[in-house]
Amino acid sequence: MIDAFDVWLGGPPLAGRVVAADYRIELADGADVAGLEAAASDLIAATSISRDRVRGGSTVTYDLRPLLISITIQPGSPAVVRTRTRFDPELGTGRPEEVVAALGDRLGRALDVATIVRERLLVADDVDD
Repeated sequence: MIDAFDVWLGGPPLAGRVVAADYRIELADGADVAGLEAAASDLIAATSISRDRVRGGSTVTYDLRPLLISITIQPGSPAVVRTRTRFDPELGTGRPEEVVAALGDRLGRALDVATIVRERLLVADDVDD
């Protein structure tokens, strides 16, 4: 379903109001759903998730945890990871491929991704902190 709404022309630009995004990540067949669910719970319970990102020719270590709002696993063939990540002006953006990599780290193996689809952008009014 698609809706259209009138907006106030004097309102703030949409790009500056976007604070999060929902992603649907389809994994290649053969993913261990029980292991994925345990790894997702572990990530959500973690106080810190250290990740490395290449930026400007050097590697920067950052904490993914404050950028990760939720992770759910949908069993099936193939399994689907649904995640909501935060956009923060100081910390950066939670990237879905980093969420998958962190899940793989918890499982002790890389996960094969078939597709990543951003399904929704959320503004501040859409997200409960």
